[in-house]
Amino acid sequence: MRKISILIAFIIAISFNCEANNKISTIDSTAQSEPQEVKKEQIRVVLALGLGIDYGGIGGKISFLLNDNISLFGGGGLAIYAPGFNVGGKIRAFAKRKVSPFAIFMYGYHTIIKWTSSSEILNGINTGLGIDINFGNSKSECNCLSIALIIPNSFADVNKYIEENNIELKTKLPPIRFSIGYQFKYR
Repeated sequence: MRKISILIAFIIAISFNCEANNKISTIDSTAQSEPQEVKKEQIRVVLALGLGIDYGGIGGKISFLLNDNISLFGGGGLAIYAPGFNVGGKIRAFAKRKVSPFAIFMYGYHTIIKWTSSSEILNGINTGLGIDINFGNSKSECNCLSIALIIPNSFADVNKYIEENNIELKTKLPPIRFSIGYQFKYR
């Protein structure tokens, strides 16, 4: 867990460094050394369809790109027996390249427990690491395959719920979840 925390901190540091380098104003030598005006970017919207915790199970996700490296998202879908949701953020390193690693942080659905009389969706904090593989123009967010490994940080809550309700699991819960989706630029 400590290694994952160090890796996430490293990705965040790289992300902010890349963003700082993008914001440095350039000097136009023909305009008597006056800085050029920096064009303010508007927030871009990205839609995605996929499978995994960040998509609410099998579902969709809408992301608002605050800049090339940082986005906020909400996802919702069908988590096998009931609706699932997640809201969170994504920090990407090397956003303008064809392959971009990222860290993802979210709150929402992470485990569904089904037994004969009922089912329960458990919510909590989830973190993960992944890559975006861009099939389109490397400077856009279009045509991107997103693959992630997500770690639910609430296993103590899951175990407590199982013990309180005297539930016997037929399968062991995986400590890491897989997520895959296809995202495309909306505007």
